[in-house]
Amino acid sequence: MKVLDGLLCADGFSWWLVESTQGGLRGWTAEGKGSEQWIVPCPDQTMACNKKPAPTPSSPTASTSSPKDKDKDNKCKSDKLAVGIFAQVKQDSLLVIRSEPNTDDVVGRAGPLSVVNIVDGPACVGSAIWFKMKIPALDILGWATENNLYACSKEDSCS
Repeated sequence: MKVLDGLLCADGFSWWLVESTQGGLRGWTAEGKGSEQWIVPCPDQTMACNKKPAPTPSSPTASTSSPKDKDKDNKCKSDKLAVGIFAQVKQDSLLVIRSEPNTDDVVGRAGPLSVVNIVDGPACVGSAIWFKMKIPALDILGWATENNLYACSKEDSCS
């Protein structure tokens, strides 16, 4: 694949816009997760890359609590967002929307400057603060971290 654009940091991942060298396929992909590398740079563009991604480390046993369980001690607080407000994706960011906090089940993506409505949260999962949001323009409902968002006083004030 050929890298066309990036690096965008969103939802705890490093994203690159790539295109297949055979043509036809183009889209955003995450570089990896933790120490796991999903794409590997090739130093010589004229030759096929023979590097293999690093092996996936064994994952720790999953917690028995639901990802949406909110911190009962009320330690999960956000100084950026709250339920009922509108927020906007930062200009240089891509927001990945998931079915539940901290899962690999992606339900959609919101591009730079997309407006979202915060409908639930916060939930602290995987050392991140997650909010459930609705993206009216894309008809998507799901969870994302607050990292690449900023609050708007009302939908009209989002540029």
